[in-house]
Amino acid sequence: MIGSSNTTDLGGSGDLSRLTAAMCDGTATHADRDQLEQLLANPLARREYVATLRVHAELAWRWRKAPRQIVPRPRPKPTGSPRDATPLPAQPAPTAGHAPRWRVVAGTTLAACIVIAAVVVIQAIDQGWWQPASDSLARVVASDGAEWQPDAAVYAIDDAIAAGDVLSLARGLVEISYADGTALVLEGPASFEIRTAAVGRLARGRLTATLGGQSRDFAVHTPSAVITDLGTQFGVEVDANGRTDVRVFEGLVELAAVASLGAVAPARLAAGNAAEVDDAGRITLVDAPTPKKFVLSVPKPAPRPPRPRDYRWNDATAIQLHTDSFIGSGALAGTSPSNRGGTGEATWIAPDAGWQLDSARNALRVTSAGAAFLPFVPERGRVYRISVTLHVSDGSWAAIGLTEKAHTQIAGLDHAWMLQRHTTTLRLHDSTKKVPNAAYLGPGQAGSVGRGDTLTGEQTRTIVLDTTGSRWRALFFAGDELLGQGECDTTPAKISHVAISVFENTTAEFRNFSVECCRP
Repeated sequence: MIGSSNTTDLGGSGDLSRLTAAMCDGTATHADRDQLEQLLANPLARREYVATLRVHAELAWRWRKAPRQIVPRPRPKPTGSPRDATPLPAQPAPTAGHAPRWRVVAGTTLAACIVIAAVVVIQAIDQGWWQPASDSLARVVASDGAEWQPDAAVYAIDDAIAAGDVLSLARGLVEISYADGTALVLEGPASFEIRTAAVGRLARGRLTATLGGQSRDFAVHTPSAVITDLGTQFGVEVDANGRTDVRVFEGLVELAAVASLGAVAPARLAAGNAAEVDDAGRITLVDAPTPKKFVLSVPKPAPRPPRPRDYRWNDATAIQLHTDSFIGSGALAGTSPSNRGGTGEATWIAPDAGWQLDSARNALRVTSAGAAFLPFVPERGRVYRISVTLHVSDGSWAAIGLTEKAHTQIAGLDHAWMLQRHTTTLRLHDSTKKVPNAAYLGPGQAGSVGRGDTLTGEQTRTIVLDTTGSRWRALFFAGDELLGQGECDTTPAKISHVAISVFENTTAEFRNFSVECCRP
């Protein structure tokens, strides 16, 4: 097999030619493929690999043609009757150990076609012409104080993760779960790439892996090592220099150094063992490892209780219009829910000051009066659900509802809105009086409905808007409790935005904003 003379400088290894030849000859082992994958992260190595494959394909194709040049010409077709035709001499049977010529030609042709196809695909991927289709492999199931690197993709709870996605965490914790039950906890600062359902790459940071009951082997690649989980629980840390620290909590792992893949047998670590791998490929077993706090799981959010089905809803036709978990930092104004891994490209219209994303609490923290808006024009014949989790920590009240125009400096809303107070025990005219939360059909504070709930603290409040009738109907929920409902004295055509608002001298937090709709 032909290889390049300068491949020893590519990827920090002199094995590129050997590994490429093994791939072309069909003798590559699993360890060879793992090492080749590491080397091909280098663009120069990828180009060298493609050039070598091209030469191999051309030689295979030309060699395929050689047998055709010595095949005897077919005899002329007899002109007489079939009975008078001279029979062709019988072809000798292939001897043992030798395939018939047609099989050799076909096999060689197929091999050449496969190599050529591989060259085309690798070139397309390397130069960005084409990317393989990626399906969801995992999803985010929990987070705690998660803050993402600037310009990195942002993931919220329940977001799907596909092959090729990279989780670049600046700080905090994120837990992801695979379909087979394997769970990974990533601790920032860290960078982790999802490669396949059984392979991931930790470029830096700290990660713990727990295999599910029905999971297969799971491998974590790092700049210096490959850790294969053989049905267990382990932790990995990669420092700024690419050195890898492995701790096994349960079961067994196989540890191989990237620099010596295929040359040195992997080490096996059992529960309670630890090892370190440096960038030179040296594996050092650690008898008394320094204690490190690896996080094995992240507290999961409490599931939302089911809402009562006293309104028409069809899950089969349901779509998400806006979803925003308000993670990140900076001002809300001018951002879109999709900036934070949510749904919807429209940008928030909000006051310039006092409406800030709090990365420490994964919430929108509001300290000034006014309202924030997203476009929302309901259509007839649909049912909508608008919800948000809010907490009024000081002052008066915060609300969610619908409006005819965006007026950021005014807290009041126009139609189908509900508020929650900091406290429902207020001093009015030197006396203590219960003043419950309220819901209004509109316009403004007209059409008060509900049983006057006194819920405070963190609550999820939902408005259901039904536009299937001649007059639209609104239902108001706190959690799964129906507070009130009624017909509104307006039509959906007047609505232009959905809004959250805060009254003067009030401090509030918002989480998990969503607008969804369906056709009943």
